[in-house]
Amino acid sequence: MKLTDFLSFDGPWVHAMKPIQQILTAEARMLHEIGEYSPWTTRLGKGGERYNAPEISLYRHVMDVLQVATRLFYWSWVTGRLPNLDSEDDSRCVDVLHALFTIALTHDANKLLDSGSHSPTLEEIDEVNRRLQIEAWMPDWVWEGYSAEKLHHAVSLVENRGEGQALLGPSLPPLIRYLAAKIVHDADNLVSTAMSPAALVQEYNIRLPKWTVRYGISNTPFRLLTWHDEPPVLHTLQTVILDMLYEIDQMPLVLTREGTVLWAAVPEPVTPRFVLERFQETIGKPVSKVRFKNTTASVVLDNIRSLEDLRDQLELSLPQLLVVKVKDGGVAVPYAHYWASKCTGAAGTPLRIWDGKTERGNKQTSLVRLQSETPLPTYSKALVCAALLSAGGNEAVQKALEWNESVVRESLREMDIPLENLDPLTRRTVVAMQSALSVPDDILEAWADYVYGQFSQEIAGDAIGTRALTAHLGRQVGLDLDETEQSNPGVFEAHPDGGACLLCGAPATRLIVGGTMDVLVKSSAFNTRPGHKTDPWRAQGENYLCDACVARQRLWKTSAEQWRIRGGLGGPQIPLLVATPIRSWLYQDYAKSAEKEEESHLFSCVDVLNVDGWVRALPWNSTTAESLALAWEPRQNGLEEILGQMRNLAAYAAYSGEPVHAFIASFRLCPESFVYEPMPELVKNLLRKAGVCNPHYGVYRKDLGLLIEVLDAFITLLKRDGKGREALEAVEDFGWWSAAWCLFDPTWGSSALGREAQGAVSKLKEVYPMVNDEMIKAIALDMATIQSIKPNEASGNKWSLAMRRVLETYDRWSDFGDRQVLERAIADDLYKTLERGNILLGRDEAKTREVCLRVTRRILHIVKDMESTYQALTSTHRRFLVAAYEATFWEVRHAIQEERQKTKEVQTG
Repeated sequence: MKLTDFLSFDGPWVHAMKPIQQILTAEARMLHEIGEYSPWTTRLGKGGERYNAPEISLYRHVMDVLQVATRLFYWSWVTGRLPNLDSEDDSRCVDVLHALFTIALTHDANKLLDSGSHSPTLEEIDEVNRRLQIEAWMPDWVWEGYSAEKLHHAVSLVENRGEGQALLGPSLPPLIRYLAAKIVHDADNLVSTAMSPAALVQEYNIRLPKWTVRYGISNTPFRLLTWHDEPPVLHTLQTVILDMLYEIDQMPLVLTREGTVLWAAVPEPVTPRFVLERFQETIGKPVSKVRFKNTTASVVLDNIRSLEDLRDQLELSLPQLLVVKVKDGGVAVPYAHYWASKCTGAAGTPLRIWDGKTERGNKQTSLVRLQSETPLPTYSKALVCAALLSAGGNEAVQKALEWNESVVRESLREMDIPLENLDPLTRRTVVAMQSALSVPDDILEAWADYVYGQFSQEIAGDAIGTRALTAHLGRQVGLDLDETEQSNPGVFEAHPDGGACLLCGAPATRLIVGGTMDVLVKSSAFNTRPGHKTDPWRAQGENYLCDACVARQRLWKTSAEQWRIRGGLGGPQIPLLVATPIRSWLYQDYAKSAEKEEESHLFSCVDVLNVDGWVRALPWNSTTAESLALAWEPRQNGLEEILGQMRNLAAYAAYSGEPVHAFIASFRLCPESFVYEPMPELVKNLLRKAGVCNPHYGVYRKDLGLLIEVLDAFITLLKRDGKGREALEAVEDFGWWSAAWCLFDPTWGSSALGREAQGAVSKLKEVYPMVNDEMIKAIALDMATIQSIKPNEASGNKWSLAMRRVLETYDRWSDFGDRQVLERAIADDLYKTLERGNILLGRDEAKTREVCLRVTRRILHIVKDMESTYQALTSTHRRFLVAAYEATFWEVRHAIQEERQKTKEVQTG
């Protein structure tokens, strides 16, 4: 079996992985319901603060081991070295891969269960065996009777420190012993030894002669190449290398992009010059695209070479071709519903008709929208017909009717649709939809041939920019490729006939002219480069781009157009540089993206807020088709927006098991799992105080869950207009008290928003406690014994009564009498206040007065403590203190009520 077939979408590797994917996803969904994350992605498999090395999540480490193990397994299998498994036996290969995956997944069971550093025990293996439901999908014949004891024996063979346990285990079949003691053992040893891409390649080459003999693997050493450039450039280069490796039947060893760095290990046949020549050829091809003109509701086709090319582009982005004028809605809407009933896919999924008005007001009404993401054949055909009609004008409409007089016109006439009375836009739509039902494919091809001459002519690629960019990449790996005059390395000055490049500072002569260059940057962009020329009679000066940056901008613009198509940015914005490792090695992922490049998913951090998004972020569900993940995260300015972006990026790190590092301008390697460079000083100080981030403001993987919860609480605060910002700024000095002042509501348990506020206060109380919290709780417990208040009481004044009354009385009488007299006077006033309000519990006046005195003394103790801390008890201090008390009293009172309810249920049960 060829390597591409082995790792294809329908190959043995993918089939063997499916039950694991399903089980891990089900576990993640269950944890998601209670606000937790999978331990596979939140616990460490390697590295971390303890070892002064970058953090690698457990699942990532397991997959790194499994990737190397897959390489050794494949060559052992095809060369006939696996015991009891024929190299042509594809069906049994899947069964053996199940065993290989299981050993690799469980070899660090102790880390999954967070039970310390040791070889996994039988009890730990048994627990992971239960979690993964291994017995339900593990073929029995591979193990000659599967059991947790045999799995424990196999896992003990992986690491040297488990050899003692292996001696006591049951006997293993030769095939399982080969998988554990050789393949997974060697893979884990390599991955655990190498802490960087360079070290991995070096250690692999050292082991290669021995592995060639043992596994039959190709004796071709790898060379590590490193490139630095912008994400779309490296994404394209990464895809090119993956394609080339599989062309020579080689599995990638290292092919990882992180931020602006790409590490690629290539064998000797794949030379850097060969790679860059293919890269230059790839980016030099003109991009096919279809642009929609809102003014005329027509399309402009660039570089469309065939009917299939046109169909692919239209399916991607242009459902707005099927539109009608509002005045024709009485005729067109019923017809569109009839037409949609005829357009069903293989599964019978109907099209959805949408009768709402577009953004252009009353000028036109959009009729047809797809209900599912997969375009239906008839719908796609209607889009093609509409595009052909648009390209050919009224003459093309008439030509279509001439060709289909007996079909299209008669069909419309039978439905009493008078084409002559319809607006040209509506007529085009109706003819296109009916043609999709009536016109055979061969006629459609002839129609396309007729109109093809009126399509936009092919636009040549930017050959100079492509060569300059390729030369820049070549210099990074020691090649002297064809260079243009502007690609001089290390020169950052203005060109005598132009200026300095707006983006990189190199000499440049290509003036940015809005609307004529295929770039995202604007001609009016702010420029501080040397040699920048300004004109006193113009609002802005002249900005230039070097040839290489023009090519980079073309790649950025292509990804930006895809981003907008999938509902991303409304317009070009400056992206934040978000670095997260993107690895390519599975062949079916590349094939998927190569078949339809426009389907490459540009994963956004906001996608983690919906179920499809966060499930897709799970590492066992993600693919290299999403290799531009987090590439278009815009720079945020507002505090709430910044916190939201931080929260979502941190959630992506927790779901994916990968580090996420967000930078303003330049990328750097960081050992922590989460870094957000644009973090405001206020947030930095608060997170440092909470112990969430380290002195470098990085967050370790174990703290990601806490970080997300704290950021959620901050965002909840900021949603309270007028008070939220003040409360957040006060958290540093007053802890959770300011949050209680901002969010407390006696009825907050009765609504979703109220429960969100209650959760925020509880979390901040846990993270930002105050010295007097226990004293306040004691006061609340005392008041619960003497003050009558219903748990559903909506009046905030009643919940805060004791604290407010004592503070008010203290203000009036603090200058009179000694301390003891003052305390008794205030306690007497509190008692009388409760008595007048008819809210006293119990009838023992002496005990009630004793409680009032104890409450008064505790409150005055807090007052003295705060006066010594803050020099004075201001109105701000008072309202935070009162809010903390009423929130605590509410919590205590409801806890008592719940306890009584439980006791009552037990007694009546």
